[in-house]
Amino acid sequence: MTYETFEVPLLERELAKLGSATVYEANAKTSLTLAWKRLTGADHENWLKYERKQFGQIVSDLETEVVNYEKLKVAFQRIVDTHEDARDLRNMVVHAVWGFGAENEARLYCYRRQKAATSNDIDLAAEACAKLAGECREFAYQVALLASEGAIATEPGTGKIKVKVPTGLVTF
Repeated sequence: MTYETFEVPLLERELAKLGSATVYEANAKTSLTLAWKRLTGADHENWLKYERKQFGQIVSDLETEVVNYEKLKVAFQRIVDTHEDARDLRNMVVHAVWGFGAENEARLYCYRRQKAATSNDIDLAAEACAKLAGECREFAYQVALLASEGAIATEPGTGKIKVKVPTGLVTF
């Protein structure tokens, strides 16, 4: 692979897909940390500290919370099953070194994973992160439903994020 300094051989469409993967992953993390905030009754200051954690640690922490809520287990298991693969794809394409292949096509090499890939992997990463974001939003929605039913014993959230459920709005 040929690498020329400061030149990233990606088209605007590919760069947009990279951005999408990053935004979807960030939204997935925000959904999970807001769900954690509502489940634990944490205030905004503690949430600000908590949201700095790595995604995998947040998933591990939530596992200890979810055991108390049978209705959350299915939605949460989808996250457990997919988050590592989605984030690994996203990290590979975002943090790789991009250059040109033998046929002058965009190629990447990820030193951490010792893996080469192409711009097609950007599409896979964006799709996987979009799916993960949807799963995390669904989990947060399930938390909101439980809160609206009074099944979560913590105080209502003090934040400005509100989730619409059939019985009204739930604050996170």
